[in-house]
Amino acid sequence: MEAHRGEVARWLEALAAKGVQELVFVNRPWPLDLRLPAALFACSSLTRLHVGVWRLPDTRAVPRGAAFPHLREMVLSCVVMEDRDLAFLLDRSPALEKLAIITCQDGARVRLASRSLRILQVCLTVVNYVDVVDAPRLERLMLWMTSKHRSCLSSMVKIRNAPKLRSLGFMEPGMHELEIGNTIIQAGMKLSPSTVVRSVKILALEVKFTVRNEARMLPSFLKCFPNVETLHIHSAVEDEPTGKSKLNLKFWQDAGPIECVQHHIKKVIMREFRGTKSELTFLKFVAERARKLERMVVVVTNGCFCSSGCQGDTQAQMETLMASAKWASEGSKLVAFENPHSQVGTPAWSFRFAFNFDWSDPSDYGYDQASLGEPVSKRKATELKSLGNKAVEKKDYLSATGFYSQAVDLYPDDATLFSNRSLCWHHMGDGHKALLDAYECRKLRPDWLKAYYRQGAALMLLKDYESACETLYDGFKLDPGNSEMEDALRYPFCLFRPHYGSLFETDYLVD
Repeated sequence: MEAHRGEVARWLEALAAKGVQELVFVNRPWPLDLRLPAALFACSSLTRLHVGVWRLPDTRAVPRGAAFPHLREMVLSCVVMEDRDLAFLLDRSPALEKLAIITCQDGARVRLASRSLRILQVCLTVVNYVDVVDAPRLERLMLWMTSKHRSCLSSMVKIRNAPKLRSLGFMEPGMHELEIGNTIIQAGMKLSPSTVVRSVKILALEVKFTVRNEARMLPSFLKCFPNVETLHIHSAVEDEPTGKSKLNLKFWQDAGPIECVQHHIKKVIMREFRGTKSELTFLKFVAERARKLERMVVVVTNGCFCSSGCQGDTQAQMETLMASAKWASEGSKLVAFENPHSQVGTPAWSFRFAFNFDWSDPSDYGYDQASLGEPVSKRKATELKSLGNKAVEKKDYLSATGFYSQAVDLYPDDATLFSNRSLCWHHMGDGHKALLDAYECRKLRPDWLKAYYRQGAALMLLKDYESACETLYDGFKLDPGNSEMEDALRYPFCLFRPHYGSLFETDYLVD
C-alpha cells in the first residue's frame, strides 16, 4: 500500500471532486501502522465514513480548515490513534451524531467533548478510559466486549456532562470503574445528588454473580441510575469463582432502598440464567420491591433445567422457583424460555441496531416479547424487516440491506427478505447481488410474480436483455393481466421482438 500512496491520494481527490457522500475505506492487507492519507479530509461532502485498519494521520499534515461539515456517522475499525486524534476528528466534524470505535487494541483513551454527538459505541476494544466531558446531546453510551489494558486494574467510565443520556450498557461491575462527576463509585458508599444520573432510562449490566467483588457492586450501580425503567442483566460465568458472593436476601436488605427498583422499573430481562442462588435471590428481590414492574423475562441457559427442551417446561420450572416471591406489582408477568443456542456467549449485539433511532432499546433483541408460540428468531426477523422497510422509505438502501441481511440470517425462509434486499442492491447499482437475491426469492416462492419481476429487473441492470425478457415472460404467464409485468416487458421485448414475435401478443404488450 505504501508504494501506492500517491495513487490512493489521487483516488481520494477524485472522489472528493465527485461529492462522495458514503465511503468505506479499509487498508487491505495489513500492516496496521500505515498512516491514513490526509487527502481523505478533502472529501468534505461525506455524510457516512467507515475507516478500517489504518493509523490516523498526523494532525499536522491535515490542511488548515479541512473538515467534514456534513459527516453524521463515523466508524473507526481496527484503527491506531493517539489521544489527540479523536479530539481532532470530533472538532472537525461539527454535525457528527454517531460514532463507533471497534477493535482497537492499543488501549483506547476516549475523551468525549462534542456538541452534536448522540451515540457513542465502543466495541471489542481495549479501553483505558471513556471520559464523557461535555456531550449535551448524547443519548446512548454503549460498551460491548471491552477489556481493560494489561497495565490497568480496570477501565474507567467517567460521566460528567451528559444531560440527555438515556441508554447505558453493557457496564461490567468490577471491570468498569464508574466515576460520576468527580466521584468514583464504590460498593456500599452513600450517594449524593452529584453522583447519580437521572436521565438514564435503559441500563444494561453484565454481572458475574459468582465473583464476590463484582456482584457486590451491583446495588451501587443501580443506585447511580435512579430513574431506570428497563434493566438488562446478562449473567456472565467465571471459570474460577472468587469467594462466596453471598448475595442472599440479607445482602439486598442491607443494601438499603434502591430507587429505580422501588419506583420506576417496568421491565427486567435476565439472560443466561443458570439457576444459582444469587441469581434467584436477585430476581425475587426485584419482584418483591418493584411496584411498577410489568414484565420479568428470564432467558434460561440451554440445558439448565435438564428438561426436554419444551418451552412450557422452562416456564413451569421458573414459576416454581419464583413461587415464594410476594410480587409487589399485581399486574406483572413472568416469562421464561430456554436459550435456543447451546453455546453461552457474550450479550447479543449489533452496532447497526444501536445506530438506529427507530430501535428504541439497543439492548433489546425481542426477548421481552417472547411467547410460547412464534419463535424468537422469526419475530426478530420481522422487526428487522420493518426497520429495513423504513430505511427504504428514506432511500437509505445501504442501511436497509444491513437490516435485511440480519433478518435473513435469523429466518432464511422468508422470500420477501430476498426480494426487498434485491430491490436495494438494484438501487445501489449492484446487478449481480440483485440477481442472486432475486434467484433465491424465486426458489422460495416460484409462484410469486414479484420474484420474476425482481429477477428481470436485475438482468436488465446487467444488460442481459434476452434473459430478462425470458424471465419476465415466465412471470407474465402466471398472471397475463398484470399491468406492471406488461410494462416491465416492453423494453426487453422491443430489443428481442424478432425472436419473441411468436410468443407475445404484440398488440397487447407494446403500445
